[in-house]
Parts: sequence; C-alpha cells; structure tokens
Amino acid sequence: MQRLISSPVLMALFDLPWAPFFLAAVFLFHPLLGAVASFGLFVLIVATLLNQVMSKAPLQNSNVASQVSERMSDMFRQEGEIIGALGMRGAAFYRWQEARDVATEATMIGNDRASTFSVFSRTFRLFLQSALLAAGAWLVLRQEVTPGAMIASSILMGRALSPIEQVVGGWPMVQRAQDGWKRLTGLLTRRPPTLPRTPCPAPRRGSR
Repeated sequence: MQRLISSPVLMALFDLPWAPFFLAAVFLFHPLLGAVASFGLFVLIVATLLNQVMSKAPLQNSNVASQVSERMSDMFRQEGEIIGALGMRGAAFYRWQEARDVATEATMIGNDRASTFSVFSRTFRLFLQSALLAAGAWLVLRQEVTPGAMIASSILMGRALSPIEQVVGGWPMVQRAQDGWKRLTGLLTRRPPTLPRTPCPAPRRGSR
C-alpha cells in the first residue's frame, strides 16, 4: 500500500476521470477524430479489464507462496541449531528451495501477463496517435479541419489515454495493494476490542 501511494499509478487514477472530457474535446474538432480516439479508449479499457482478470490469480498465488517461503526461512533460522543437530539441514534446505521455486514461478507468470498488457497498451497508443494524425491529415487535405486542430486533437487524445496506459502498466502494484489492504483489514478485525477501563481521578498534591 505504501508503494502504491508513492507511485505514479495513484496520480493516474486521479487523472482517469478527466479522460471523457478530453475525448469530448476531440469530438469538437471533428466526429471522425473523436471516433478514432473513442475506439482507442475502448480498446485500452478492454485491455485493462483483461489484465485484471488474467493476472489476478497468478499474483495472488505469488504473494501466498512468497509468504510461505519467508515464514519457512524464519522458522529454519530460529531452529537452526536443532535442525543441524538432527542432521536435517539438507531436507530443510530442499523444502525451502521448493517453496521458493513455487513462488518464483508464480511471480514470473503474473509479471509476464502484466508486462504483455503493458507493452500492448504502449504500442497501441503509439499506433493510435499515428492513426489519428493520418485521419487528421486526410481531413486537412479535404479542408474540413485546420492543421492546428489536427495537432490539438492528437495532444488531447494523448492526455486522455495516458492515465489508462499508466494504470495498465502499474496494475500488478494495484492488485498487491488490494491484497495488502485485505490482509490488514482481516488482521485488525481479529483484534479484540479494548475493554472499558475505570476512570481514575487526576493526581493531586497532598496537603502537609
């Protein structure tokens, strides 16, 4: 949760509600430019949803496996003398290595899926800007818009799609923050409530 608060992804979440306003401004220049920008916005939103669905389970498995391996290493470190005296160092190391392999594999699967969507969003955004400039150039040749409107629409579309791209790229961090919030909430709810205490009077100086 601390990493999410200090990351640019949180600022992108605040910029995300302004994307429809930038998109509406593109429509003011020409409906064709607005249609191209709307198509790009729709594709990136679909990519964000697919990223959430496909990478959620591997990232959760990675967090659970990492916690298991860390607890196992802490336990082996605390009981190192007993493990060594019983001749179980090889077996303990094998169990810890097996747990680390499971965590590493789950982390790689989750990061690969998230990176795939991140690369796709960046590549598609560049393609979309080129497509918008091509459509704007075609409209300029037809004298339906001005060159300034073509450049302005490209800038506005970039402002509309930039927060979505940042959210797609930083979605694993968002999911880790959600898991951390759930664990923290569960930990705090399991704590018993504080019992009421008998109020005591304020101390006073005794009389001589």
